[in-house]
Amino acid sequence: MRLTFDSSKRNNRLKKRRYKYLPIVLVSLILGAYLGWKNIPGILKAKFIFFSQSEFLPSITEKNDLKNIQININFKNFNRIKEKRSKAIQNMRLISSNEDYVKASIIEDDVLKSCNVRLKGDLPDHWLTSKWSLRVKMKGENLVSGMSRFSIQNPMTRSNTLEWLFLETLRKEGLMGVRYDFVNIVINGKNKGIYAIEEYISKEFVESNNRRDGVVISLDEELMWNSLHNKPTNLEWNSIYRTAGASALNDGRIEKNPILTRQKTTAINLLRDLQVEKIKPEELFDCEKLGKFFAICRIWNAEQCLDWDDMNFYFNPIIGKFEPIGFDASPENGKKSPYCLFTKGKVFKNWVNYALESPIIAESYVRHLRMFSSENYINELKNAFSPYEIKIRRLISRDLMNASLAEFWQNFKSIFNNNPWEALSERVFNIRQELAEQMPALGYARIKKDSLNYEITLRNSLTQPVEFLGIKSTNCELNASKLVNLFDELKDLFFLPNKSIILPIQQNRKANNFSSINFSLPRKLLDLNQSNHENSLLIQLRLLGNDNVLSMPLPVDQNIYNPDSLPFKSKDLSLDPEVFSSIGDTIFIHPGTHTIYKDIYVSHGMRLKIGPKTSLLFERNASIIVEGSIMALGTAEHPIILSSSKDLWDGLLLFNSKNKSVFENVLFSNLAGNGKLVNSKGIERDGWVMTGGINVLDSQVHFSSCEFTDCYTEDALNIFSSSFFIKDCIFQNCVSDGFDGDFVDGIIDNCKFIHVGGDGIDISGSSVSVNQSIFYDVKDKAISIGEASVASVNDVTIDKANFGIVSKDLSQTRCENSLIKNIVIAGVSCYQKKNAFGPGKLNLSEVSFENLSKPYLIQDGSSAIADGENIQTESFSTSSLY
Repeated sequence: MRLTFDSSKRNNRLKKRRYKYLPIVLVSLILGAYLGWKNIPGILKAKFIFFSQSEFLPSITEKNDLKNIQININFKNFNRIKEKRSKAIQNMRLISSNEDYVKASIIEDDVLKSCNVRLKGDLPDHWLTSKWSLRVKMKGENLVSGMSRFSIQNPMTRSNTLEWLFLETLRKEGLMGVRYDFVNIVINGKNKGIYAIEEYISKEFVESNNRRDGVVISLDEELMWNSLHNKPTNLEWNSIYRTAGASALNDGRIEKNPILTRQKTTAINLLRDLQVEKIKPEELFDCEKLGKFFAICRIWNAEQCLDWDDMNFYFNPIIGKFEPIGFDASPENGKKSPYCLFTKGKVFKNWVNYALESPIIAESYVRHLRMFSSENYINELKNAFSPYEIKIRRLISRDLMNASLAEFWQNFKSIFNNNPWEALSERVFNIRQELAEQMPALGYARIKKDSLNYEITLRNSLTQPVEFLGIKSTNCELNASKLVNLFDELKDLFFLPNKSIILPIQQNRKANNFSSINFSLPRKLLDLNQSNHENSLLIQLRLLGNDNVLSMPLPVDQNIYNPDSLPFKSKDLSLDPEVFSSIGDTIFIHPGTHTIYKDIYVSHGMRLKIGPKTSLLFERNASIIVEGSIMALGTAEHPIILSSSKDLWDGLLLFNSKNKSVFENVLFSNLAGNGKLVNSKGIERDGWVMTGGINVLDSQVHFSSCEFTDCYTEDALNIFSSSFFIKDCIFQNCVSDGFDGDFVDGIIDNCKFIHVGGDGIDISGSSVSVNQSIFYDVKDKAISIGEASVASVNDVTIDKANFGIVSKDLSQTRCENSLIKNIVIAGVSCYQKKNAFGPGKLNLSEVSFENLSKPYLIQDGSSAIADGENIQTESFSTSSLY
């Protein structure tokens, strides 16, 4: 029998059957792919991720023009390092000492240099992969990239490019941070790929940060490591921080220098006082720089470098205060900061929390946090750092093609799954949201029973300081200054620079009694609308360091709150009514002749005014210390005299002044400075060093028609990291330099330098113009321009000196229309003195010479041009000149 089929019906049935099983097939494929992916060997998966990333092709084509450094270690010494690594792996911790260093050599720019190296890094991330971390100490005067001590390590140990971004931001803002970069490393002929090179604390580190040579201190970690690894039950983190010993880094160099040794003693004792909160934060820290440092740590999630075991402090000998140092931050790429610096951390009430109890530091922190979290600032950072950052990320990515599987996955988050700018933008957005808080405080008022007063209670809602600017009703307004004058209990909370009352931060602690303030106001004075109290009384607030002022209604109710007495106490300004008077934020010194027996201290935000017919005669150990500003305005007929009552006095220090200070017709004389080890006549003040008789730091200052005479200091006038204008001034009978300017910007006009025992003018790292000035009988250099300075010298006369004008160490000097005569060694000279710098340059136009044996002394490598013609160079050692 023949059977026949309807083919169209058959095809329809087949189609339906296929569609019926299609979802099952798709699910099976997806499940199979997932299971296959889960079981694909890790190395293949890693390669797939690398090849599929959007930066794959740019990584392959990115040019590697990083510096090449070769390290050679002989077989015996290399085996010693390998044995040390094996023990570290066995113990999962490296215990190192100076005995572990072995001899080695480094080739940089085809120059062979001797050094010592050792394995470096407490934890396995430094030595568990194929890229071992090494600590390097150069021998003699050898330097690598300007450093005598440094580490090389896997970039991963410091979050790859994030550490570089953090440190570059610090340096951009004039803060201290170790130098950190990326290099190609070859060890014993084997290419090890890209390493991070990280500076260690040394003299070059301090100089590279434009600071005066000083000591760096930290807390010892021995107890911490004992607790971490042995876990004794009688140790805990808080006690470790309080009892860790203080020590100085690079101690061997310090012990060879009596000045640094003296500063070390003072710095270590200050750090001990910090551990037990024995010293006020604003007395210990450079407040402006610390606030700025905290803000940069916050935006980069670099809070690790604030841990007490990672923190290092530079003791600034000019002002006797600490500056923080950026080192070992290992920033995290999270989109929110891990904690609020005001209240939290690994240690209960750690040093950061304590520092931020100072309104001055807190204000600086929040003000800079607001500035650094702005979109404009982030774009500025991105424009400055993004090209190099992405270049390094691409090179590291390519480097990881041949890395071990473990190392590949360790870098996955920070290299392949990371855009630091996106994370930074979201992080600072969250910070801006915090700073825009609209309800920063709780406040209320109650009517006292059987009383004619209101009891006002204010309580900070936040874990950061809030400013109370005043209270007002429909018919009355009382600002913070008026309230402070009415209530003594508010004086301890008065923040003078902003004329506000600080509401203490909110903290969740048993002993917390800092969070509320109370004061009474007469009902008659406020004259509230009785039918609607809540809308009748307003308080004005803002976050300390913020500009935006909020007006909040203050409810009036019958509830009463009796807080404990406020804990903060501050010393009142002690004024001798015969000498001083004050109005608001200004201190006046009365005309007349006054003997000063102790320091005149002008605090942050205050102004000191001195007028004609005023003579201040200081005893030894008495100075003028100005953290605010000073206006000393004498006249030609009645100049201001600042001198000693007997033989010598300390001098004057002006620092961190936000307002310009002016000195006109002031006679400074009989100056000794501080620090006997600086000069024999100096006055000992426990490690406080003022090398100048008059010292200016981080300020703007004008000197006009002033005289500096009989100065037994290293410098009669020392200006550091400031801008200045000096006109019609005389420097006379100075045992050393007349004017010394470090990292400054200014003008010297129509001044005289007569009988000077050192240099007339000595500038370093600066931009200075010297015009129409006279130099007579200068024992060393009339004008010394050094350390990458730029100087213009016009219409000067130099008569009788060892050198006329010297331009050295990468400095560029232009001199025009000048006369140089009666010179012992050379009229003008150019040379390199310091290894970390380079040769100098001079350009002369219409410069005349009289009565000198040698007009030009130009070292090979340096250059000088006189009226368009090159001056012949010669070979000589600079050591023969000093």
